[in-house]
Amino acid sequence: MVRRMLPISSITIDDAVMARCARDEATVKEYAEAYRKGLERLPPLDVFYDAETDTHWLADGCQRLGGLDIIGAEEAYCDVREGTKSDAAWFAASANLAHGLRMSPAQRRRSVQLLLAMPEFAETSDTAIAAQCGVSPPTVATMRRSMESTGQREPTETITVTDSHGTTRTRTRTSQGSGRPSRERQAVRQQKALKDGLGDPVPEWLRPVVEDTTELLRFQTAVSEVLKLAEKLPNLPSGAGNCIDVEYLVRQGNEMRRHIEAMKFFAVCPECRAAGKPRSSCRDGCNGHGWFTREEYDARHNK
Repeated sequence: MVRRMLPISSITIDDAVMARCARDEATVKEYAEAYRKGLERLPPLDVFYDAETDTHWLADGCQRLGGLDIIGAEEAYCDVREGTKSDAAWFAASANLAHGLRMSPAQRRRSVQLLLAMPEFAETSDTAIAAQCGVSPPTVATMRRSMESTGQREPTETITVTDSHGTTRTRTRTSQGSGRPSRERQAVRQQKALKDGLGDPVPEWLRPVVEDTTELLRFQTAVSEVLKLAEKLPNLPSGAGNCIDVEYLVRQGNEMRRHIEAMKFFAVCPECRAAGKPRSSCRDGCNGHGWFTREEYDARHNK
């Protein structure tokens, strides 16, 4: 998790993620007054960043976001976690069970409905969903059957599993499922779909490099956010920002971004791909890395 400022315009609010997206005007006004007077430091918004779709999903903080909107704020402090839309929905289901503006029983049931409608939670047990949403397992079971009967979700079956210690448990699985969790199936599909900048499949031994590239992208985004803040310093009403050399900060920031761009993975080395591993004696010129940056690739192809 990283705590940082995000442009409010970049945060996506989706009623398929949160059971309660509508504003409570009294709460929103109270939060706006707190932000305006500085009498209370409200918690950061909770956001999940999906690098694959470049989307920031709001998981908790609709009322706080409303307060920021009232005072005309353009940015918000956020706790940013890596995750998908379904990860945001799972987090949102348990938000406000013990703090903030409490969810009503109807909103908690709506949270159950949202989770059951997502393929990622097709095989999640009634007990787990109930605990996350603050309802009882029978409530989840009833809603599951109702949604299946109306075609809102794929039918499931209940199976009994006995482990090596003789403990018997029940679990659900989709009628088409093989018992493998849907999250795992989704991960397998993502692995198969992973491609380099040329559209060629990325071999498994290069996956750590691609994952590190995602970290570099996040760092590059953070640098960009810092530069945006730096450019606003000369406009501070008190003039306190005038003692900072903003032009120097911007030059250094842009240099950092160029350096990060030059380090990023772009394409798999053809010779190493054919060998099934990086080769120290690679004749394609990857220096035994097994991959090229964009600059290296373009240089080798005279672009």
